[in-house]
Amino acid sequence: MADVFYVYRHVGKRTGQTFYVGKGHGNRAHAIGGRSHAWGEAVDDEGGFGVVFEATDLPEADAKNLEARLIEKYGRRADGGALVNVRTSDNAPPSSGKVPRAFGMEPALLERLERWIATQPVAPSKTAVLETALNEWLDRQEGAAPHDGKNVR
Repeated sequence: MADVFYVYRHVGKRTGQTFYVGKGHGNRAHAIGGRSHAWGEAVDDEGGFGVVFEATDLPEADAKNLEARLIEKYGRRADGGALVNVRTSDNAPPSSGKVPRAFGMEPALLERLERWIATQPVAPSKTAVLETALNEWLDRQEGAAPHDGKNVR
């Protein structure tokens, strides 16, 4: 018998907002392995995640179509939307050059950053804080006007 698939959304425990859409079978919706760096940051920022099943018992082609429609509906963060999805669907290549990359950071600095984030009334993501700080530092190094926070030069 062919595998049956489902389409699911990951929602943040803190905000209840959808941050990821996927398709899968078996335990994929609850799995934490094989996820992007951005997905891990979203889970950290949200204090965990819940799973909402959009549809179950689907043939794979129907699951792929529904997944793509939901990704289009919510939009990817790389394109100004809400989702950390890297791809626009299960088998599509990334549609922008913004693929999350992991890098190392001194543990003491990371702890300091996390403590600061915890004190903020609306906690920003680690990525947003680091991008802002890096853009400001580069602007100072290059003697440029302050960065507007919207686009990397």
